[in-house]
Amino acid sequence: MSLIYRQHCLVTCLMFSLIWLTSNQLIAQTPNPEFTHALPMAVQRGTTTEVTVFTYPGQKKGFEGTFAILFQGEGLKAEIIPRGEKESVDQLKLKVTVDSIATLGVHEFRVAAASGASTCGQLLVIDGPGVIEQTEPHADREKAQAVQIGQTISGMLTAKEQVDVYKITATAGQSVTFA
Repeated sequence: MSLIYRQHCLVTCLMFSLIWLTSNQLIAQTPNPEFTHALPMAVQRGTTTEVTVFTYPGQKKGFEGTFAILFQGEGLKAEIIPRGEKESVDQLKLKVTVDSIATLGVHEFRVAAASGASTCGQLLVIDGPGVIEQTEPHADREKAQAVQIGQTISGMLTAKEQVDVYKITATAGQSVTFA
C-alpha cells in the first residue's frame, strides 16, 4: 500500500468519525424555549405584577427547568412562581417587580432554562396603571370593556380580523389621546 493511499484512508476515517460524532450531538440537543408573548405585557413602575409568559404549544421542554430570568437594563427583577403538577410547560408564571426609578419603555428579557437561554421577550414599563383585556368577547358596544382614561390595556389578538371594543367615561371638552 502506498503512503498516499494510507493517508487518504486515514483522512476518510477521520471525516466519517467527525460527522458521526457531530450528528449524535445535534440529535441530543433540545431546543431553547421560544417566546410567543407575555400577559400582561405592560407593568407599572413601583409595583409587583404577576406576568404569564407563553411559548409555542407542544414544544418538548417548554419552560421546564427554568432557573433565572435575565432582564436588559436595571430596575426589573422576577421571581419564578412554581408550576403545579397539572400546569402546562408552555406557560411560565413570574412575579415581576419594577423599581420606582426603572426606565419607562420596552425592556427585553430572557428565560434561563435547563435547555438554554430563550428567545427575547419584551415587557413595557409604564408610569400609570394597566389593565388586562377581558377574556369574554367584547366586539360590539353592548359588550364593550370599560377602561379608565390613562390606563394601558394589555391584550392579544386570537383570531383573524378580531375586533375589541372599549368604553371610557369622558366629560364634554375633555381632551383624550389614544396611542
